[in-house]
Amino acid sequence: MSQGQASEPHTSVRFTTKLEPRWVVSDTPLDLPTRLSRYGLSEVVNHLLGASPARPFDFLLDGELLRGSLGKALAARGLSGESTITLEYIELLAPPQPRGEALVPDWISSLALAAPGSSVASSNPVLSGCYDGAAYLWDASGVQAAALGGGEGAAAVKAVAWLGERPVVASKDGAVRVWAAGGSAGGAAQLSCVGHHAAVACLAAAPAADSLATGGWDRSILLFRPPADGVPAASSEPPPSKRARGGASAVTAAVAPEELAAAAQLCGHTDCVSALAWPTAALLYSASWDGTVREWDAAVGAATATLSSSGKAALCLDVSLSPATVATGHSDHQLRLWDARSRGGAPTGAIPHHGWVSSVAWCGVREHLLVSGCHDGGVRLWDTRSPRVALHSLPRHKGKALCVAWDGADAVVSGGTDGQLRISTLAA
Repeated sequence: MSQGQASEPHTSVRFTTKLEPRWVVSDTPLDLPTRLSRYGLSEVVNHLLGASPARPFDFLLDGELLRGSLGKALAARGLSGESTITLEYIELLAPPQPRGEALVPDWISSLALAAPGSSVASSNPVLSGCYDGAAYLWDASGVQAAALGGGEGAAAVKAVAWLGERPVVASKDGAVRVWAAGGSAGGAAQLSCVGHHAAVACLAAAPAADSLATGGWDRSILLFRPPADGVPAASSEPPPSKRARGGASAVTAAVAPEELAAAAQLCGHTDCVSALAWPTAALLYSASWDGTVREWDAAVGAATATLSSSGKAALCLDVSLSPATVATGHSDHQLRLWDARSRGGAPTGAIPHHGWVSSVAWCGVREHLLVSGCHDGGVRLWDTRSPRVALHSLPRHKGKALCVAWDGADAVVSGGTDGQLRISTLAA
């Protein structure tokens, strides 16, 4: 060893991992130069494993991803390097790769993915809302399977959701329509959920798919209980929309959907209700342009907690149950993280963006991962263990990125004002 190498700073490192046994190395401490960063440490682990070809790893120090050298991490924590540190090595997440792309006639406003295990998830899991007044069904590769609604004079679609295997579509004219299971046959909707007096901006289905929440520009949240068979109890006479001009007993060939009234109304927001999330049967979350995020007891219909973003409009929302964290995107270019158990208080973290944060979605399987869409066109993948720098940037939209969603654990779907639907796959 040269004099320069001998005099450079070293520290004692113990490696540990939760990967399967074939990737486990001895936990005997090693004396390593503090100049090593992720790449050099990965070389050390691969040498200990005798791996061929080499496998790239990432490293956690005190639960945070190591970014930069060991020396920089020790200095940031006020550590001298004289004591042994423990590094957990994990699988490195490689850059996402394009899997599919499609073009629609207008802005893509919203996305919803069918629940894993459902029959729709294995056929046409992607549901998108478009400003041309239609919602579209796609397979996992971005091939269009069906169009729901639309046509001349149709109002722009602002939100979509899956109620079990039934597509739900909400529009700027205040309409909320529910289609039959799968929706692949197209045609007319089965149900029309009525009660909003302005544009509907967001939807959320209960985990059991027995209830639907809607929110919009009338500042209210409505809860609906659609019947399992899709058709409410028959009324004594058909609604006026079903009657033909020829007489009260005649019914038009194109039957209008049955109307369903709201079962409950939640009030409290003072501006547009922009986003909803319903992660458990009991708890519903809402975000609003009034700058607040509210937690509701869905059964009682009362707010149980309020998170404030200092008046900055909250544009999007998603909730992770593990860990219990609420992610919200705002008009001040911040993605904020909140402890769902704190019942208020300050955010636990903030991730800066370069425009309005229009959409956010947690990965339901990889608990530390979330994806955001921004008005600068960017779609970015984040790991909450190192939120200062995006883990990866996905292909940008030419205009604004308006919506993002996960297809399982390994694919991200995005849409924007360029009319592009993009699907990217995370490497295994």
